[in-house]
Amino acid sequence: MQDARRTSPTIMLLEDEPRVACALAYMITTMGYAVIQVNEVGLAKEIFERQEEIMAIVADYGLDGEETGLDFLGWAKVHHPSARRILISGLNAGSLHGNIGEICDTFLPKPFDLDQLEEALAITV
Repeated sequence: MQDARRTSPTIMLLEDEPRVACALAYMITTMGYAVIQVNEVGLAKEIFERQEEIMAIVADYGLDGEETGLDFLGWAKVHHPSARRILISGLNAGSLHGNIGEICDTFLPKPFDLDQLEEALAITV
């Protein structure tokens, strides 16, 4: 079995809180993954259309703007079904609007630690 970290798959990180985004990007890169960091859904879609090598998406549910991270993951499931989808949120899954189980491969409630994120990415990628 090939170690996913040796191939440096690219992970898209969709998070609008700058400090959280920086911390998550750092965590992901220390695991050996490349990170494309974006802070809004429109830009994420634009980048995704140009970048075909995105293996997984880590998206925060609550974003500034009209669309949620779950909305983006639903779009990604339709347009790029091979990309794995991880939703993160400070809210519990039961209080989020949308069918998380059908759209996401993994849900991580905040706060989570490095081991939990690494496990989600290892399972996902």
